[in-house]
Amino acid sequence: MSVYVLLLLVALSVSSLHMIAPDHWLPLTVISSAKAYSSTKKYGVAAGLGFAHAATSIVVAMAIFYAGLVLIHSYVSYLLLAGEVLLVIIGLYFIINGYRESHEETSFSETSAISVSAFPDLALLPIVISAATLSNLQIGTILLVFFLASGVALTAMVFIAGKGLGKAISKVPPKYMDYLIGGVLIATAVFIRFI
Repeated sequence: MSVYVLLLLVALSVSSLHMIAPDHWLPLTVISSAKAYSSTKKYGVAAGLGFAHAATSIVVAMAIFYAGLVLIHSYVSYLLLAGEVLLVIIGLYFIINGYRESHEETSFSETSAISVSAFPDLALLPIVISAATLSNLQIGTILLVFFLASGVALTAMVFIAGKGLGKAISKVPPKYMDYLIGGVLIATAVFIRFI
């Protein structure tokens, strides 16, 4: 498997898994039900939040990526190593965050509960850095897949929750999604290092 295909699959997996976590779709599902959102509004907000989440993640990842290229443009091998290291560090972050979430009490705020879905996901950064030697078209395709998968996955989860399956999925604590995303990122770093 080529690095391009691997990173494409990782971007798809990370963006989808991230949106499957109940902390992204459950607040929107509860609020849209309580406020009697129409289906159009509910799915529109879900898609908008998913796409906003992906867009902010892409902006942050690309800004850091290009700043890194300007600073160490003649040291691409170090940039690639940094990508592998970041995959592990951010993977560990997700695992640690999952562990912390399972031991904390959380309070509910409608605005913050919904808007958190638009915050950037740093898991994209090491994927972009690991793609440094790929063509602009390949990097763009990876970003497009991440973008589309985020919006579609969040909308799909809100739809599934509306069909009653959400109750079963909501019983899966968000920490397990964090563990899974962390594992995917660390496994990707290992794969890239040894291919």
